[in-house]
Amino acid sequence: MSYWKEFSLYKKIIIGTFIFGAALVMPELMILLDVGGIDMTIGMIMVYYKPIIDWCRIQKQRLVENILLAKNIISESALVKPRVFAANALYCSLFIVVTGWSFVSFSFFVPALFINSI
Repeated sequence: MSYWKEFSLYKKIIIGTFIFGAALVMPELMILLDVGGIDMTIGMIMVYYKPIIDWCRIQKQRLVENILLAKNIISESALVKPRVFAANALYCSLFIVVTGWSFVSFSFFVPALFINSI
């Protein structure tokens, strides 16, 4: 870790603002800042927020896995196959022409979304 004296003025302002904001939430940082200095305070902030950072990483990983799962499900769906899509588009168009009720006609697409590997 770099020493405080080696930081530029902009880095010092950013880190100082961050520590001031963190001290509003964690008042014990003021005592730690007096006793241990800025380097120790930054280290203790990282230790304090480690569980939150780990939780965010796990949530991000779950989100990526869910997106990949949804992508795989959609790419293997029966609606993606040309003959199923053409049949569903025909039924939907025919129902719109006959009744004029688009909400029910679009519901013809819903079973094809749930039926995989036809």
